[in-house]
Amino acid sequence: MKLIAYYAIYNEADFIEYSLKSIYDHIDRIIIIEGAWREAYMANGYMRSFDGTIEKIKAFPDPLNKIEIHFHNEQHQLAQREMIFQYLPQELHWMWLIDGDEVYKAEDINKIKAIISEDDFPFEVVKINSYIFVNDFYTYTPIDWPRLFKLDPSQKKYIFVSPNDIQGKIGRAHV
Repeated sequence: MKLIAYYAIYNEADFIEYSLKSIYDHIDRIIIIEGAWREAYMANGYMRSFDGTIEKIKAFPDPLNKIEIHFHNEQHQLAQREMIFQYLPQELHWMWLIDGDEVYKAEDINKIKAIISEDDFPFEVVKINSYIFVNDFYTYTPIDWPRLFKLDPSQKKYIFVSPNDIQGKIGRAHV
């Protein structure tokens, strides 16, 4: 079953290369929604990233043509994230939400892939334990947000109910 990474980004130049590099070899496809939602562009006047994010994505080595970037400016964050659904394939697959500043170790990705590829894996949502930096590289906090979603677009219409959760999912696992 395919594993597709999904980013919704805006001004992520500091980390986007590291994030893409950490997942590229482990993911079947990378879909990037770039742009500010209404609150963000009203605050700073820019609808596209202005810190070099787009240039870094376009310069990232992509010999297998896995990376696609789409530009959107929706009214709010959830509407911006929902743009992903128009680009997902119509077959059953796993969608991995990744923020532009998230970096993963190869051995952790391989563990996750092994778990979700088990034939009897009964869950449709996987929460991944990780840490996020807060303001600097010395302060961080643990998180365990839903990150992996088994999607069957032919069966359901999906919507985001929070930036990290999709409506309609019931079975959850923690990794």
